[in-house]
Amino acid sequence: MSSSLAQYYADLLRPLGEVHVGKMFSVFCIYINEKPVGFLCGEELLVKTNAQMREKWPEIPQQKLFDGAVNPMWLVEDPENQELLLTLFRRAYDNLPQPKPKKSRKKQKTNEEVLSQSGLGSPLSDESVMGKDVLTSKVRENSFLAWLHLNKREIKQK
Repeated sequence: MSSSLAQYYADLLRPLGEVHVGKMFSVFCIYINEKPVGFLCGEELLVKTNAQMREKWPEIPQQKLFDGAVNPMWLVEDPENQELLLTLFRRAYDNLPQPKPKKSRKKQKTNEEVLSQSGLGSPLSDESVMGKDVLTSKVRENSFLAWLHLNKREIKQK
């Protein structure tokens, strides 16, 4: 299986929109406008389907991407036939849901946020305001966690 064959099929599908190919495990995934719609597995070109598509067009040959796969895909028997290729991939693009947006990575807390959540700088953590015996172990624990967060770069370097 070569990336040149995957790129060849991507070029044939360009009339449908922005097409790109990405390697996914041991197969190539074909995306149209950022939606995954097909796979090139060895020499076989497969089009993603869902239950409604398979029910609506039962005459199209189906094959599973791998042993144990739950959903069969359409097998493109004549991938050189651009009209057939465009028809199958257009159906997939129109009938498959948009991929879920990727979750953004959790932003790192600023030092001020860490301090405010830890209790440091709060009147509750000040002995002169609250008295020594009022300070709870939770405040001490939070203070230690805040100290760790603020000093983690130095600790990692050691």
